[in-house]
Amino acid sequence: MKEVRSGGIYVRLFRYFLLVALIPILTLGCVSVFFVRQLSLNSVKSDLLSTTSTAAEGLSREMDNCMASLELFAQSNEVAHIFSGQEPETDELIQVNQKSYLILAGRSRWLDVQLVDLSGEILYSTSDHTGTPDTAHTYWGILRALQEKQASIIYPGTYGSGDRGLTIAVPVWRNDSITGYAMLCIAENGLAQMLETYGQHLPVKYILMDPNHYLLLDQVNSSEASFLPLELRQPLAESQGKCITSDFHNDPHLMVCVQTGSSDLELASMVSVGLVVSSNRELMVLVLLVCVIGFIFSLFAAQSLARRIVQPIHIICDTMEQIEGGAADITVPELWDDEFGMMAHSFNHMLSQLIEQFQMNMERQDRLRLAELKNLQAQISPHFLYNTLDSVKYMARLGMNAEIDTVISKLGILLRSGMNFKQDMILLREEMKVVESYVAIQQIRYPGKFSFFNTVSEDLLDCLVPNLVIQPLVENAVVHGIETKVGTGKLVISSVCTDEVMLIEVCDDGEGIPPEKLEEIFFSERTPSDGQSRESIGMANVHRRLQLYFGEQYGLRVESVPGQYTKVIAQMPRIKGGGCDVPSGDR
Repeated sequence: MKEVRSGGIYVRLFRYFLLVALIPILTLGCVSVFFVRQLSLNSVKSDLLSTTSTAAEGLSREMDNCMASLELFAQSNEVAHIFSGQEPETDELIQVNQKSYLILAGRSRWLDVQLVDLSGEILYSTSDHTGTPDTAHTYWGILRALQEKQASIIYPGTYGSGDRGLTIAVPVWRNDSITGYAMLCIAENGLAQMLETYGQHLPVKYILMDPNHYLLLDQVNSSEASFLPLELRQPLAESQGKCITSDFHNDPHLMVCVQTGSSDLELASMVSVGLVVSSNRELMVLVLLVCVIGFIFSLFAAQSLARRIVQPIHIICDTMEQIEGGAADITVPELWDDEFGMMAHSFNHMLSQLIEQFQMNMERQDRLRLAELKNLQAQISPHFLYNTLDSVKYMARLGMNAEIDTVISKLGILLRSGMNFKQDMILLREEMKVVESYVAIQQIRYPGKFSFFNTVSEDLLDCLVPNLVIQPLVENAVVHGIETKVGTGKLVISSVCTDEVMLIEVCDDGEGIPPEKLEEIFFSERTPSDGQSRESIGMANVHRRLQLYFGEQYGLRVESVPGQYTKVIAQMPRIKGGGCDVPSGDR
């Protein structure tokens, strides 16, 4: 470890940190911990108990009002007519809708009025639950409770959807017998809306549940569980009618649990002690006052600290930003005789070493890239020449002398134009001559085996492409697609282009490529254990050469359906001929 200088940055930072930070931090901590926190908690406990009791009473009144409105609705003639089995008149439906929406009172997003027959089928709904199938099986609990009680009930869960909430159900009587039920389903969001006006000055979260701990509303837990978690049951049981403090999720909470009027439902409320303390108005005012006092005492020291420290930091940062922007010939000025001076000297030394190493790496990468490219070019030439001469051998055995003459002529064209590796880039027009010569050779070898269509756009023929980049794709399509196919085939070369990119597509309707081989198609340059090169050596070669020329974002893409077709798409930049530079890709 380097020796700490008496006038160095470490000593200065240490002194000013003590002066500027410790006084206000210690003052704020002592006042907050010893005087404010306990007073705040006592006040919040009293407020939480009062708020929860008021919220329970308000929720009970809301449910009583809803039940009273629903009972009046159930006694109307229009509702009775719906359960009669006869098709209701339009005026009757309008009356039912008007009375339903009077009950909803603009709360149709989370309230739903329903008319349910004795079998459980929903005959009418203000939402989209009409005709819900198998409701009698799914919601047999509420139907059984209604049949047993023969009176209005409040039941956990919303009928027809099974979501959290509660359902107020009222029997519909006709001639001293129950013909169905009118129900008001209050979703979980609706219960939250009813409670949101209570406890607005506290970050209160509510839980509404039945005696069996079935959840109707849960603003505390993030899970979709139907029942109250086990870790909350004992604390809430102890908080009946009083406010207690208990840990929940490793965080102390204030809890209260009360009954909601005459129903069996229980309303619990929780507030995080940490949130209460941090959001308490009196605490914030006191903390702010202490911070202002501390700021006054530390103002002059902070100004001195900024003047002495910020200036050299800015100089170093500005220099580093210029270097990051590409200014490699700039260095950090060594103006200080302290840790900043040591930092600037070390940074300048490191920068010079990095620049030297970067240049060496770039030269090494260029040499490796050139060597790999030449190796790939040497690989494609004998591979193609072997297949062409193999075709000549077969025709010689068959005595096809005239065809041999044509093949040799076409082969001469190929050797003169397509296999001249002295030029890395040639015009697409010249490449297509190579392709057409190869196709002519193969059509002589396999007369009537396949038809060939060249639909490459004329606008692309004067663009530059790597030498011998389309012919290997055509060769693969003929040898491994059309040649093995039963019957005749078709080979199509087409193009798609934009201002910057062109796609050359080679498509055949041959055997296709199985999915398991399609995944390995570009790894075929590796030699298997049997010593035979894989079928797609040309495709793997072309794919790698395109990436070496233009970058990893270019290359080949293969689409194939076994037994139907294979399409090989060569993607490369659109480069006009006549001396245009070739993009360097990743170089």
